[in-house]
Parts: sequence; C-alpha cells; structure tokens
Amino acid sequence: MYDILARDPMFPHPSILSLAKTRQREPGLNTQGLSGGYIYPDAQIEFPERICVELMQEARKAGADVRNHTAVTSLTQQGKRVTGATVRNELTGQEETVSATLTINAAGPWLDVVNRSLPEAPPRMIGGTWGTHLILPMRPLGPQGPIYATAKKDGRPFFLLPWDGRLLVGTTDVKFTGDNPDKLEMEAWEVDYLIAETNNLFPEANYKESDVQEITVGIRPLPASDKKAGAVTRRHYLVDHREKHGIEGLASIVGGKLTTYRSLAEEAVNWTLKALGKAPVECVTGRLPQSPLSVPALEHDARARLTKLSLSPEMAPRLIALYGPAFPAVLDRIAADPTLGRSLGPATPILEAQIVHAAESEGAQTVDDIVHRRLMLFPPTAEAVAGAERVCRERNLLREGIPARV
Repeated sequence: MYDILARDPMFPHPSILSLAKTRQREPGLNTQGLSGGYIYPDAQIEFPERICVELMQEARKAGADVRNHTAVTSLTQQGKRVTGATVRNELTGQEETVSATLTINAAGPWLDVVNRSLPEAPPRMIGGTWGTHLILPMRPLGPQGPIYATAKKDGRPFFLLPWDGRLLVGTTDVKFTGDNPDKLEMEAWEVDYLIAETNNLFPEANYKESDVQEITVGIRPLPASDKKAGAVTRRHYLVDHREKHGIEGLASIVGGKLTTYRSLAEEAVNWTLKALGKAPVECVTGRLPQSPLSVPALEHDARARLTKLSLSPEMAPRLIALYGPAFPAVLDRIAADPTLGRSLGPATPILEAQIVHAAESEGAQTVDDIVHRRLMLFPPTAEAVAGAERVCRERNLLREGIPARV
C-alpha cells in the first residue's frame, strides 16, 4: 500500500531484509530478538523552515502583504462579523488594525489564544500534543541510515534519522493541557526516554545526556479530544464560524501538518472564494512537475557556478540544501559584487552574500533570523553570529530601531 501511495519512480520499492542484510546495513543494531528488517522509501525535508521562507516569497510575488515578527493581539468585530485584527510588531512595539472582508485563523497551536480575543469566543478547538526531539552526534556504532522502530517502553513509533550531518531522535507524544503554547517546556523524563530508546537499539553507541547538542519541542495543533495522545486524529478541519457559532467572516484551521499543507491551503482558498460568492478555480499547485530537478543535477550546476566565481565547489551541497533550484539568486549577488564571496570566518563556510540575501530577499529582520531561520545553523558558532552581525552592520541591512538580536 505504501508503495502504491508513494508513486514516485525515483524511489526504490520496499523490500524485506534478511538478518544478515540487516546487520550488514546497521552493524551497531541490537541483535537481541532481531530476525530481520525491511526497507521502504520516504522523503525528508531537512529544513522545513526553508519551505516557510519560500512560501512567503511566493505569496509576496502574488501580491500578499507579509508581516514578520508580528502578533495578533485581538480580532476586531462589528456586530456578529469579524472585520480583521489588531496586530503588533514584536520588534518595534508598533500596533495597527488590519481590515479584512474575511479572516482565516491559521495560528496552529495558538488558534484558541487568538479566538479568545473575541467578546463571545468559540469553544476550545485545539487539544494538541507536544513532541520532543534530540539532536545527537553520529557515531560509528550508531545508526548509519534512517531507522524506524517501536519504542521498547511504550510501543510508540520511534525514529532515528540522519539530519544535517547529525542524528535526529524522536519523538514523544504528550497531551498539552495548558492555555498558552508560549509557556510550553519539555520535561526531563523525555530526554531520558529518548536516550534510553536510542541506546536500546544501538547499545554500543552509548549516548549520554551530555551528548545532546540541541533539543526541539513543539505542539502538534490537533483537534481537542478526550482521547489519549496517540489516539487523537491527525486529520485537519476548516471550521466556518458562521455555520458553527454564528460569527461571520471568520474561519479557523484545526489540525494539519507539513505533509498535507498544500491540500489544506487549497481547501482554505476554496472556502474564501465560496464566501466571496466566486466559483473555485483550478489550483495550479496541485500539479506535479513533469521533470523534477534532481539533487545531483543541481549540485553539478552549483559546483560549476562556484568554480566560475573562484569559490570552493565543496560548498555546493549546502547551497542546494538551503536554496534548492533558487541557489543562483545567491551566487548572482557575488557575480555583481565579488566582495560578497567572502566567508564569515575561517571555520564558517557561509558567504556574505547569504547574509545579504536573507535580509533583502527572505524577510530576515534580526541576526537570529538569519543564522537560525535562514541559514539553519544549529547551534550557530560564535564566529558565525559575529560574522553575520558584522555584515549587517557594515551593509546597513537591519532597519534602524530594530535590535540586531532577539
């Protein structure tokens, strides 16, 4: 069934692995009770934050007004109709009211926080669960490739995934019962659980808490439910508050995840057209490209362009990982101004052009935006942060009045 649904000719077919083949692929895997394995294809979006950046760029090209570092402080309402929102720039403190014929609350885990600003708020709709991941170093007797297993302690799906040259381990699934996702904090037992399950699968890797390089925790915006965390549906819903609660001009997106975001967006657009009395139109984003660009082809092109600019071709894989087929936009800046081909420091193969590109084309407004959410440095080195601050200062990239770091 997975093979049919994946329907990608570039992927190999699933197959069963013998015990010998399994041990050959993963020599550090615990052999106790091991009888074999199976292999199946999947895809990894290494930096989902980059998808958010590119969606923002596409929306802006299509005429959208995009606001970064901006919080909705309240929805505005006249009678029974929502007429927009009051928003605050979190960097400058400036507030303004945005008027809208229709408003879609797509705040994810913060959906109820936004809706509670209404005089007669809809009932709670989000009952999310949180998940925690660890980032660990790769080790010779640790996983050599992506691993899916079930956790020994509780039978949960458990993943060990190579990620950005390191190992991404997860996840937990805990009901979030608080009122404000901003106050979420992971719990100590989660780190113990994830390390113990990793070591159960790969005992000779012998990971310890001191090996943890980063911890990520986030809330899945699942529908409110009395069910246990693992039993809450992963489906999404678009709630028309006029039909459900007598509030006109407002819809809320409950649930949703990265793998279904495109179809969810199409659903939201169709709701908007219907509410405006217009007929749905064909959604061009639903068409798959006939000839998708392959990573090897992109890297080959990037190496050639880097060589032409007298830069190291070894930078190509990282450029493709960050920008995909949009990488020429960064290198074009260097062609126009060769000084942008300088790196941030001897140990940081990040080019000054990337700092300028993040600030001028990708909506970055702080140094943290640049190093964490555009260049995807986890954790960023002191050299990278200092270099980014220097470039921003020398080239006057961050607007006056906005702090360099937040």
